[in-house]
Amino acid sequence: MSVIDMNRLTLVGLATQKADIMEALMRLGAVEMDEMPPQPVPAAMEPYEERSFISLNSISRLELAAEYCRQQDPDSQRLGSAKRLARPEDFIQAGQREHEIMAQLISFEHLQTEIAELRTAMASDQTIAEWLEPWRELRMDLALTGTRETVLFAGAFPSRETLDAFKAQCREESPETHVEVYSEHPESVRVVVATLRSREGLVHASLRQHGFHLLSVQGLAGAPAEILAAIESRADDQQRRLERLEKERLELTSMGREFELLHDYYLLQSDKIDALRCLPGTSSTFYLSGWIPARLAAETIRALKSLFLVAAQARPPEPGEEPPVQFNNPQVVKPFEMIVEMFSAPSSEDIDPSPLLAPFFFLFFGMMLSDIGYGLVLAGLTGYLAFVKKAEGEMGRMSRMLFISGVGSIIWGFLFGGFFGDMLTVVSQGKIVVPSLWFNPMDEPMTLMVWSMVFGALHLFAAMGAKIYLLVRSGKTFDALVDIVPWYFLLTGLGLLVGGDSIIPGGPLKFAGQVMAIAGAVVLLLFGGRDAKNPVMRLLKGLLSLYSITGYFSDILSYTRILALVLATSVIAMVFNKLGFLFGPTPLGYVVFAIAALIGHTLNLALSALSAYVHTSRLHYVEFFSKFYEGGGRLFKPLKTRTRFISFQRKP
Repeated sequence: MSVIDMNRLTLVGLATQKADIMEALMRLGAVEMDEMPPQPVPAAMEPYEERSFISLNSISRLELAAEYCRQQDPDSQRLGSAKRLARPEDFIQAGQREHEIMAQLISFEHLQTEIAELRTAMASDQTIAEWLEPWRELRMDLALTGTRETVLFAGAFPSRETLDAFKAQCREESPETHVEVYSEHPESVRVVVATLRSREGLVHASLRQHGFHLLSVQGLAGAPAEILAAIESRADDQQRRLERLEKERLELTSMGREFELLHDYYLLQSDKIDALRCLPGTSSTFYLSGWIPARLAAETIRALKSLFLVAAQARPPEPGEEPPVQFNNPQVVKPFEMIVEMFSAPSSEDIDPSPLLAPFFFLFFGMMLSDIGYGLVLAGLTGYLAFVKKAEGEMGRMSRMLFISGVGSIIWGFLFGGFFGDMLTVVSQGKIVVPSLWFNPMDEPMTLMVWSMVFGALHLFAAMGAKIYLLVRSGKTFDALVDIVPWYFLLTGLGLLVGGDSIIPGGPLKFAGQVMAIAGAVVLLLFGGRDAKNPVMRLLKGLLSLYSITGYFSDILSYTRILALVLATSVIAMVFNKLGFLFGPTPLGYVVFAIAALIGHTLNLALSALSAYVHTSRLHYVEFFSKFYEGGGRLFKPLKTRTRFISFQRKP
């Protein structure tokens, strides 16, 4: 179910054609090689090894340059994180022009280095100028830090009191010390302190004790005014040089596409060489084994034989072989495959649970968030990522899954009557009320709890149906009839016993539930211990099998978390609305409400969406999968053209 059949592929070819065959398989993207340790590098591979080293050394440099060009080039910026389309010939041309492109890269890197160094120098000059400006009129060469017998300290005390305390201490410990006040302000007193070199350590310790801040630039050549004049005189030159360098760098952004092409060309070469290293063989031949989708096997072998001198065959997996798993689901289900993958890929004994999981994930996530406004924001943001920015990989799948789930939230928001909680009601002072098409959970929490358990029971029944399918598929139809089907009767019967009268008064459903529950219990009692030969033990084991009903009740009660999350989302939204509108329908009140609503609802949406995702996943991992799904398989990971910036443009 929804899993592509795999064939075992074996191939033997000429060593001279190994690189071309590997490139063809990577372009096909449909063959997974067996994991093998790296093989000794034959002499014929040494040129490839050298190129691999060069490529790996350049890939990160090209990526940084390409990323910068995308940020600066308006045409590239419109792509965002999407890949640029290119023809296979463009990759070949990039490889042929690699020396020219790498020369441009070196020029770009030199410009980057010069700009960084110039900015550092300008920032250093600015910092020095800020430090020296208060000392501009000081007529002392800062390079003069003392003589053979004396030492000078230039700096500032935090206040006149600390300066006086320092002087008092010096009169007792180092009376030779002289303090010259340069300027005095309420926040600091700038001074120059002179003392004997023999007293340097003692005076320095006293200065630290009284909060003295040493002038950091003491030691520079020249008086402060001279240093400031030099900084001011070269500032214009530095700015002109910076503008020139940045203009040259901006002109190089036109090389962004070439940087991207060469980056991905090197990446493809690196991947191909890594794969070539793992192919066993002799000096004349090589051997490849792995897996390929069964529907592609015959055509792929025919194409390889028409292009290369190879011997190849494909066969179905033998007993004991565990082929990799590749999903085959409709587009609307594909985003939910990541939920299955995070748990475990299906084994050969399992079915793909994605088609069963998708509608229930949509249902439960939508119920837990259940707000029109939150659903619109979530669907809008994730839809933008998925369909406008064309996000790929895990981000793309997550975006599409949350987009679908956001639509579910909008639907349940209409059913429950919530738009950012009760925002419209609060703002309009009760004049506008979003009606609930079904019921309001805040007014009828018990109704929501009952329906949560009903949906939970349906969820478990779907899982039990999957288990029945697996048993029938494996030839255990009788086991399915006596081990699983009776639980449908027993659980449904107990449900009708409890709530039948509320549906049809008078007792007909209650009586039907009683019959169904008894029938299911009897079958379980009689056949639950059928593997025991002793009749008494068989009956006792059958009785013990009925104890599993506590597990089913526990699982069904787990679905009441839907009630908790629905109420939590609604209550928090209502609290933020009330707090934001404390100033009432006044101009100030609307401004405060807009700020409070933006902050509060953003936080509530983030926390509620995360909770809905986590708890919906948990309901599937713990309650749903435990009934039929074991996992333990591995995903299909074929050789393919791995690129960062470029996608191959397919020929029509």
